[in-house]
Amino acid sequence: MRLRAPVPDDALAVLAVLVAREVADVGVPDDTLEDVLDEWRASDLDLAADARVVEAEDGEIVGYAVVRRPGTRAVVHPDHEGQGIGTRLLEWAERREPERGLERHRQWVAAGNARARTLLTAAGYAVARSHWRMGRSLDDVGAAAPAPPGVRLRTVDVGRDAMSMHALDARSFAGHPGYVAESLREFTEEHLSAHAFDASLSRIAEDGGDIVGFLLARRWEDEAVGFVDLLAVDPDHQGRGVGTALLASAFAAFASAGLRGAQLGVDSDNPRALRVYERAGMTVLFGYDGYERPMAPGSAADIVSPSRWRSYRDVDAADDPGSLGDQLDEIAAVPVVAAEKRRSLELLELSRGDSMLEVGCGTGPELERIAEIVGPSGRVVGLDRSLALIGRARGCGLARRGPIEFVHGDAIALPFGAGEFDACRADRTLQHVARPDAALAEMVRVTRTSGRVVVTESRWGLVAPDLDQAVTDAVLEQTATSAEQADWVGSRLPAMFEEAGLIDVQSVTSDHTVGERDDFFRFTHLGDAAEAAARGGALTPVEAKAWVQALSDLLTRGEAFAMVLFLHLVGVRPAA
Repeated sequence: MRLRAPVPDDALAVLAVLVAREVADVGVPDDTLEDVLDEWRASDLDLAADARVVEAEDGEIVGYAVVRRPGTRAVVHPDHEGQGIGTRLLEWAERREPERGLERHRQWVAAGNARARTLLTAAGYAVARSHWRMGRSLDDVGAAAPAPPGVRLRTVDVGRDAMSMHALDARSFAGHPGYVAESLREFTEEHLSAHAFDASLSRIAEDGGDIVGFLLARRWEDEAVGFVDLLAVDPDHQGRGVGTALLASAFAAFASAGLRGAQLGVDSDNPRALRVYERAGMTVLFGYDGYERPMAPGSAADIVSPSRWRSYRDVDAADDPGSLGDQLDEIAAVPVVAAEKRRSLELLELSRGDSMLEVGCGTGPELERIAEIVGPSGRVVGLDRSLALIGRARGCGLARRGPIEFVHGDAIALPFGAGEFDACRADRTLQHVARPDAALAEMVRVTRTSGRVVVTESRWGLVAPDLDQAVTDAVLEQTATSAEQADWVGSRLPAMFEEAGLIDVQSVTSDHTVGERDDFFRFTHLGDAAEAAARGGALTPVEAKAWVQALSDLLTRGEAFAMVLFLHLVGVRPAA
C-alpha cells in the first residue's frame, strides 16, 4: 500500500471509492464527479498537501482522505477493509490538521460505518454532533404559502446579493458549534459557483429592501431532486415564518421545474431548523456523525500566523511602522469609513462627563471628536499596542485639546480597573488580535454596570470581472483579504458577545461600494499590494504595473469597485 497525494487524473478512481463507501453505509450514492472536482478546485484546498489516496500494489486506489476546515473525510473501499488503511489515513490526517491551523481533530463518517466508529473511539474520539440528510416527495406539494407581512420573496441575483448573503450567513450561523467561518471568496466558490447551483430555484427574502433570509438551491438532474444547499434567516427575523416561506417557495419552484423530490442537510445542534423542516414534511433519509478529539497542546493550531503584508498585529516589528500609520489615516478618511465610524460612535450613546476607552486607537484621529461629546468633565483614553502609533498620536498634540490620554498596552490585558469606564469601543481592531475573545472579555471587565460596549468589524471584496484572475489572486494574497479576513472575526462576534455576558445585544450592518478611484486605492491599498507581489516574485514588475493600470481604467469607467460590509455589535454590561 502506498500513500500519496492525488492528481487530477485520479478523480474518477476517488469517486469510485466514495460511491462504494456511500452505497455500503447509507444505501445510495451521494457524490458525483463534479462534486469531487468542485472540492479539488476550491481556493482553500491545496490538493498536494490536504488530500491523500491509498494505492494498492496493483495501482488501484482503495482509500481517500481530505482535510478541510469543517473537518476531515476519510474513506476506505468496502472491499479493502481490515488492512490498516483507515489507521494510516487517520494518522496522516492528525498530522495535517494542526498544520492547517484547525482547533480540533474532527472526522465525519456515516452513522452506519461500524469499523470507522470503532477506529475513532479507540483513538479517543467522541461524537460531537450528527448531520442528517432529509427529504420529501414533491408529488403533493401545494402552492407556495404567502410570505410573512412585510416580507417579499424573489429569486437570487448573484452579482447583487452575494456579499449580503455571505454576511447574513455569518450572522445566522456564527453561534452554532459546528460553524466554520468562510471568506467571501470561499462562500462564493462553495455555494454560488458549484456546478449544480441554480439561481432560478433559489430565493431571497427582503423586508424593507434589506435581505433577511435566503435559500440557495441546486438542481440534481439525474435524481430529479432539488437540493437546498443553504437556508439562512437573520436572527432578528427568526420565528416569524421567513424560513418556512422560503422553503415553500422553493418546493413549489422545484415542482414547477419537473423535479420530483427535495432534499437538504441539517445538524443535530440546530433544533430550530429541524423543526421547520419536519413541519415542511421532510424526514431523515440517512446521517453522518462528527467525531472530535482535542488537539495536542503545543500543536501548530496554537500558533497564530500573521498576514504576510499590512498586518497591524505587530506594527512596531514592521520595516516601516510609519507607513502603517499612514494607511490607517488614509483609510479613516474614506467617506464610507468615516460614516461608519460616526455610526459606531452614536451606538455608544455617550453623554457629557462620561469616560470612554478606545481599544486599538492607532494614531487617535477619533478621540478629538469623542472629547467634544464628553466635554471637559469627561475622560477619553486611547490604548494601542504599538509604541510607534501611540508616539505619533501624542506628537499630534491631541491631548492638549481636551480630556484625552494615550496609553500603551495590550487589548488582552488592559491596564485599567474593573468598571473604570462608562463605555468601551474597538473599531476594526479585534481582527488583528490573536485572542479576540479575551480582548472582548477585558473590554467588558473595564466597563461599568449598564455601560455600553461597541465592536465594529468590516470586510471587503473586489468586484472587477475583466481583470486577469490569476494576477488578481496574486495581488490579493498580499492583503488582509486572504489573511486576517480569511477567518473573519465578525462572523463570531454574536457568539462572543453572548459568551462575554453582554445583554441587550444589537447587530447593525451596512453594505457600501467604493468605486471612486482615489478612495478605492486609499481604502484597499491594492497598488501597494501589487508592488509587494512583484517584490516577492509572485508577479513580474511589468505584470504588477499593467494590472494596476487596468484596474485604474476600470474604476475610471465605473466598471470596478470594492464591496464593503460593516458590522457593529453593541451590548450592555449587566449587573453582577
